[in-house]
Amino acid sequence: MGKDVEIRVLGPLQVTVAGRCVQVPDGKPRTLLGALIARAGHLVSFDRLADLIWDQRPPERTAAALQTCAWRLRRSLGVDVISTHPHGYRLNDSETRVDLIRFHQLLTSAAAARSARSPAERDHLTEALALWRGPAFVDIPSSPLRDEIVPPLTDEERLAAYERRIDLDLNRGLADRAIAELRTLIGEHPLRESLWSRLLKALALAGRPAEALAAYHDFRGKLVDQLGVEPGGQLSSAYLRLLTPLPRAAEPAITRPRRHNQRPYA
Repeated sequence: MGKDVEIRVLGPLQVTVAGRCVQVPDGKPRTLLGALIARAGHLVSFDRLADLIWDQRPPERTAAALQTCAWRLRRSLGVDVISTHPHGYRLNDSETRVDLIRFHQLLTSAAAARSARSPAERDHLTEALALWRGPAFVDIPSSPLRDEIVPPLTDEERLAAYERRIDLDLNRGLADRAIAELRTLIGEHPLRESLWSRLLKALALAGRPAEALAAYHDFRGKLVDQLGVEPGGQLSSAYLRLLTPLPRAAEPAITRPRRHNQRPYA
């Protein structure tokens, strides 16, 4: 079959088979697919799948119910996409293209480029972030899957990739581009301190220190009102740097020439 099956879960679920859009059955089969994608290339035990699909309340005939879900998926995607083992199922990543897998591959390439101090790092990050179309696994009906597996696998990595790309832009002096991106991300994650720290830095680099100070007080107010805590060390340091004026260059001392007949002081 080759990689004729493409599955996208970084946003609403989309599946194509040989270039044709395929509707994945709603409910349990869709959850089974999400669970296998989250562990693509690895065997997922029947017990673990049952917990994710039925929220730790599996039916009496769990094995038969799982077989039905797998059969419905194979009928939609092809028989080679899911393999059966004595203790579980496995998504054959050699038979599919999954945006989540591609995302991780690009992050690995970006890390290698960073180690090599290669400018390709930003290109890899940009390609990885372009795969996102919305919240990951958003329409796969499994609270355990979204709560236990998806956040550490995807959301934090996505934000870290954005922050690294913003750092690269700031190092290149592209403050205005970084400011626009940071404001969008802060709208999604209003209490993420690392985003606000970068916003203060970007505004200062753009020659807008008053806006940077206002942003600090805005974030501090949110923290105090909602969490009852003060900003951490990273943001506080950025704030103090804004309050500390740059040292003025020392003026050269004025030396008056001495007259030849002037006596030195005794």
